[in-house]
Amino acid sequence: DLPRPLGGLVMCLQRCYFGTRGVAKRIHRRVYGDSFPWDDFVRTITLSSTLFVMIGGYWLLRSLKDPVLTALCGVSAIPKAKMLSVFVVLGVVAIYNHLLDEESGFRKEQLFYVFGTFYGFLFASIAYFLNHPTIGLANQVEDPSRILGWVSYCGIESFGSVMVSLFWSFANSNFNLKQAKRSYGMMVATAQLGSILGPTFVNKFGHTLGIPTCYMVGAGCMLTLQGTMWIYIKMFGAGDSASGEKVKAVKKDDEKKPKNKAGILEGIHLFMKHNYVKGIFAISCLFMVEVTIVDYTMKVLAREHFSDEFPCLPYNQETGEPMACWDVATNAPVGLSTEAIKAFTTFMGLFGQATNTLSFFLSLFGTSAVI
Repeated sequence: DLPRPLGGLVMCLQRCYFGTRGVAKRIHRRVYGDSFPWDDFVRTITLSSTLFVMIGGYWLLRSLKDPVLTALCGVSAIPKAKMLSVFVVLGVVAIYNHLLDEESGFRKEQLFYVFGTFYGFLFASIAYFLNHPTIGLANQVEDPSRILGWVSYCGIESFGSVMVSLFWSFANSNFNLKQAKRSYGMMVATAQLGSILGPTFVNKFGHTLGIPTCYMVGAGCMLTLQGTMWIYIKMFGAGDSASGEKVKAVKKDDEKKPKNKAGILEGIHLFMKHNYVKGIFAISCLFMVEVTIVDYTMKVLAREHFSDEFPCLPYNQETGEPMACWDVATNAPVGLSTEAIKAFTTFMGLFGQATNTLSFFLSLFGTSAVI
């Protein structure tokens, strides 16, 4: 009943869809056989797309996090921002735990829309203000009192802590143990690919598109992951309905038994009670102290290198215009030049790309050799 051009297009799309689906099924059959059913495979791929977008967007923004803070507040602000982000993450996690509570009325998939919208709006606002002539990167005077750099740093840190935990919490409620053994390896692999492509985008386009545009792409990932989650819910459901009925049946039997709810300070209670938790804390704490020191040293050296390679001068040698990073009153540079900021950003993209590529191959080949 459709007009001829439109009807022909629809038929062509249908043939392409069923043809591609048939080829994918044959490849899946050859690779997995009967060990990984096709329906579970499609379900895993659909949910993995959310993690792919989430991790890709996170690493894209993470590659911009330190260059933005360095350009706005100076490289010496990184340790202070790191300490501040701990308290910000604790606050966001407290809100996350409260919303995750059954009494709040939010389901886990709904929290993707809540936090995805919040972080999408936050990162889009930061991208907008990075283009501002006085608040943003156009003002090249490094000043620790510039709030935008702190908000950017703490926002990215809290996103990485909350959203990944939310994803795995949702996945655990949707897959049983047998399905998890088949599916989680593929999910981790897609996350690794996202962690490689995010910094790759910054490395390839950070210099040409600029930091604000790359930041806006990261904000777009927050909206995209809501779309992929919506598609998963429409195709396979939230996965909590059946388990919810079982939980209600158990609750009826346990109504007379008072239970202590785990609060925000439950982790501190477990830390004081169990010695093995203290051991885990000591190992992870020492590891993070070492990583933070090495990471900060690298960024200080990178800042010095690019400030020497692209120095801030009183006048631009090509255009002859005054450079915004030069203070006429003190006759000295007060920040990084535009080219130095772009070079620093490109370097951080390359660093994330190399780190995650190495991590991908180590997890693919190195783990089986060690364990």
